[in-house]
Amino acid sequence: MTAQEQEIFKSYAQEAKSLSTKILLYKKRINQISFSRLIVFFAGIILIYALGSISFSYVITIVISMITVFFRLIQKQSKLQKELVFDENLLSVLNNEIDHLKEAKNSYDAGAGFADGFHTYTDDLDIFGENSLFHYVNRCNTQFGKSILADWFKAPVEKTLIENRQQALAELQNHQLEALNFRAQLINFKGNEFNKLTSALQENLKQKLTFINKNWLKTYVKVLPFLISTIIIGTFFSSIFLKLLGFLMLFNFLLSGFFSKQVNQVYGSFSKSSLQLSAFAAILKWIEEISWKSTYLQNLVANCNSSGKQKAHQQMDALAKILSQFDYRLNMIVGTVLNLLLLWDLRCTVKLANWYKTAAKNVTDSFEVISSFEALISLSTLHYNHPDWPFPQIKEDFEIETIALGHPLIAKAKRISNNFSMKQKTVDVITGSNMAGKSTFLRTLGINLVLAYAGAPVCAESLTVPVMKLVSYMRIKDSLNESTSTFKAELDRLKMILEKTAAETDVLVLIDEMLRGTNSKDKYAGSKAFIERLVAQQTAALVATHDLQVADLADEHPDLVRNFHFDIKMQNQDMFFDYKIKDGACKTFNASILLREIGLRVE
Repeated sequence: MTAQEQEIFKSYAQEAKSLSTKILLYKKRINQISFSRLIVFFAGIILIYALGSISFSYVITIVISMITVFFRLIQKQSKLQKELVFDENLLSVLNNEIDHLKEAKNSYDAGAGFADGFHTYTDDLDIFGENSLFHYVNRCNTQFGKSILADWFKAPVEKTLIENRQQALAELQNHQLEALNFRAQLINFKGNEFNKLTSALQENLKQKLTFINKNWLKTYVKVLPFLISTIIIGTFFSSIFLKLLGFLMLFNFLLSGFFSKQVNQVYGSFSKSSLQLSAFAAILKWIEEISWKSTYLQNLVANCNSSGKQKAHQQMDALAKILSQFDYRLNMIVGTVLNLLLLWDLRCTVKLANWYKTAAKNVTDSFEVISSFEALISLSTLHYNHPDWPFPQIKEDFEIETIALGHPLIAKAKRISNNFSMKQKTVDVITGSNMAGKSTFLRTLGINLVLAYAGAPVCAESLTVPVMKLVSYMRIKDSLNESTSTFKAELDRLKMILEKTAAETDVLVLIDEMLRGTNSKDKYAGSKAFIERLVAQQTAALVATHDLQVADLADEHPDLVRNFHFDIKMQNQDMFFDYKIKDGACKTFNASILLREIGLRVE
């Protein structure tokens, strides 16, 4: 770790230690409240037993008082429980960053589902899967967020959009604590919550709610609390009100049963979603209430602008509260009492129907905004954790210029950085010994360009690039299932590259050992023909090869083909690699040395 990264590591560790102490206090307080609830319950039972024989009015009073106190304690415990869960989640987020800085670990999804062997570069450059760029960067928990981040890594966008994202990330870096809180709200979700809630709000919910639009039913549900209150008060003065209360509760029981199927269909769409929505509302509140300066973030927030008087986070929070009240039905005793007295399920359904008319679309639009912030926070976390990584300069004209370019997935202690420059579109042939660093250099340039085009900082002292479409040829595999030989797979890849470069001018080709599946004579002939096609098309390319004959093409095309190499040095009969790119074709190779070490004498 650099000195700056060590300071960041210490700040994460200190915050984690403070949170651990706070979590222990929360657990102690929650246990105390749980014990208080038991005391209230048994005290109520004792009072009912002692006073119930005197008057039924006393029983009603005790039950109502007990339920009221019980609910208060539940609400208080629920609030503390939410704060405890949040702090535990935040601690997990902090520990993830501690592990990431210390050992490059990341508990978030590696993105293996986005891998595509037919993509123009993602497989070759280790963009998705275990130990990939996505795995290193990803801090998204929702499937929407992961898909957005994956799309950013799959294709470059226009210069203005890249620069707007850079400005957004620079601004988000100033809100690192809020970004950690943002992630803590989402960390325990399975990732498909947005999909489920979007489906619930968009698929037939309107039809499911039509039964509650009967005027008589809505009116009865509305006046029922006042009617019940009046009858209960009346029980203190006349026994007739007890009979009236019994009749009303019987009627409510029958009415609840009559509409139970429709209510269950509505509730089934949102079952136990209140905590999720509360978390999303808290996140959205932060997003909406900050006065963002960057154009990119302003445009995102504009996408969740409220319809009506409420902001999107208020509408989402309102839905969370409705569903939280709906969840009371999950407690059999509480749900039964509330339905007998207040038609609780129908009451919640009326509230949901009223909410749906004004807020449903705005809330579903806000899910995408939250997901976009997830993707941005992933990149801003990278920016925060590596403050010495700069944003690249995006050029209109062709120019690739980098100083101390390193591979972001290689640990700082082992990383070798290189300078490289390509002022015009050339085909650069890179020769060198086995294991000298040719392939790693191609992947280093490619993976940093992927970061650059996503709007992220890069692993270098500086990087200047134009926006180009990447095409690579590195990990060519045969396929027994498809009866595809290595050579056939190589031909398919070459065909794809030729079609791509013929159709578009802004392409950068990265090739590692072309046509390895055929004989040396055809390999050279094919490589020569391919490179000359790229030269004729004025396509920029880097070609790594062991074939020294390919380097001779620089003599035939002195201004359009350049030679670079990685070499080997000998120290006391031992091979030594410095992994530094150098001008010119390679003069020293290690294959004969390695062959002698296994017992084969090579002249």
